[in-house]
Amino acid sequence: MDYMIYILAICISAPLILMAALADAKSRRLLGFMILGIYIAVLASEVNALLSFAFADPMDHFHITITITPVNEEILKALPLLFTAIVFCDDRELLFQRAMSIGLGFAIMENTFILIKNVESVSLLWAMIRGFSSSLMHALCTIGIGIGISMIKRRRKLFVCSTFAWLMAAITYHSLYNMLVQSDHWYVGVAIPVISYIPIAIVITKKRLNTT
Repeated sequence: MDYMIYILAICISAPLILMAALADAKSRRLLGFMILGIYIAVLASEVNALLSFAFADPMDHFHITITITPVNEEILKALPLLFTAIVFCDDRELLFQRAMSIGLGFAIMENTFILIKNVESVSLLWAMIRGFSSSLMHALCTIGIGIGISMIKRRRKLFVCSTFAWLMAAITYHSLYNMLVQSDHWYVGVAIPVISYIPIAIVITKKRLNTT
């Protein structure tokens, strides 16, 4: 068993836990979901390894990353949001923030683990791509699922089909990203999350300016 991912998770999450203890309630919750995203990444790594061994050639990294990991990772990231919406609050804006926190926590853990495993071959370009593009991809996928889950109490008839549709969209988006960044057109894959993020950031900024 490779214990490195557990060591990294503890090293990354411990300072965040200490920060959360001193933060206000809203910041503490967001930090909590980011920490949760870190440990979901650890769980996803283990499940990916098991599924890859069961259904694919462990050496066939390309097909694993476009068929197995997107499905597993998006489902695991969605489960805490579903639990939150059922038990606590299904407010869309709050789920939006928590979904992004989970996605970014997941990306931080994934990026760090890949960096450690491939430290001799990474570059500044790799860091820019993983830091911005890959992180945004994980956050955007989780946000999309959160939109569907937010209907669980207010529009129950639409909840199942909406959540399923957004989950399938997130899996497809994730798979497409993984496929493109490993192809000759890697720059297209890198650009997709950034382009997707810009209109969301503009809408949120305008909304906040209008409410102040």
